[in-house]
Amino acid sequence: MTAWMLFRHAVLIVARNWREALKISGVLYLIIAVFDLSISSQMPQGGMGNGMAHGEFGMSPTNMLLSIVLIAAYIIISMWIAVAWHRYVLLEEMPSGWLPTWNAPAVGRYFGKSLLIMAIVIAAALCVGLSVTITAVFAPPIAVFFGLAGMLFVGALFYRLCPVLPAVAVGESLSIRDAWHQTRGLFSSIILLVLLQFMLMLAIQIPVVLIGSLIPFLGLLAQIAASWFLTLVTVSLLTTFYGHFVQERPLAD
Repeated sequence: MTAWMLFRHAVLIVARNWREALKISGVLYLIIAVFDLSISSQMPQGGMGNGMAHGEFGMSPTNMLLSIVLIAAYIIISMWIAVAWHRYVLLEEMPSGWLPTWNAPAVGRYFGKSLLIMAIVIAAALCVGLSVTITAVFAPPIAVFFGLAGMLFVGALFYRLCPVLPAVAVGESLSIRDAWHQTRGLFSSIILLVLLQFMLMLAIQIPVVLIGSLIPFLGLLAQIAASWFLTLVTVSLLTTFYGHFVQERPLAD
C-alpha cells in the first residue's frame, strides 16, 4: 500500500501541476531534446568495426569535443530541472518566466551528491553482475533469477539513498547514512515501487513506439512528451520520498 500511495502521489503531482511543470521545465526539456538529437548525430555510423575497417577509431577529435560539451550541457540542464522541480514541490518556488531560477550552489551540490550516489549504485551493480556471471557458469537458470533480483536490489538501493538529492536542492543537510536510516524497513515497498515505475514506462513507451513506426515525426514528438513526463514523475518520486520519510509530510490526495 505504501508503494502505491507514493507512486500515485508522484504521478498526481505532475498531472495536477502540468502547467507549472511546463513553465518550470518545458523550455529546458526542449533544449535537452535538441541535445539528445545532436549527441546522437555525432555518434559514428556503422559502429567501431566499420571505423576500424577504414583505419579510423570512432569520432574525430572535433566531434568528440562537441559531444563532451553537449553531454556536459545536458547534465547541467537536467540538474537545473530537477532542482527547480524539487524546490517548487517542497518550497512552492515558482519561476517568474519560462525559465526556472538558476541556483548554482544547489545545482553544484546536487551534481556532487548525484555522482556519489551513482558511484555506490554502479559499484553494487558491478557486484551483482559479477555474481550473475559466475553463477551462469554453473547454473544458468539460477543466474537469470539472480539477475532479475539484482536489478530490483540496485533499484531499491538507489531509492534508499535518493532523499539526499531533494535535501540538497532545498538547502537542507542530509547525509547518505541519514538517508539510509530514514528509509529503513521499506525494502519490499521500494521493490514494488520500482516495478510500478517500470510498468508505467512500458504503458507509455509501447504506444509511442507504435506511433513512431507509423508516423516517424509524430512519434518523435510523442517520444519527447513521454520522456518529459517520465522524467518529471521520477523527480517527483524522489521529492515524495524526501517529503514523506524525512519531513514526515502526509501523502494527501
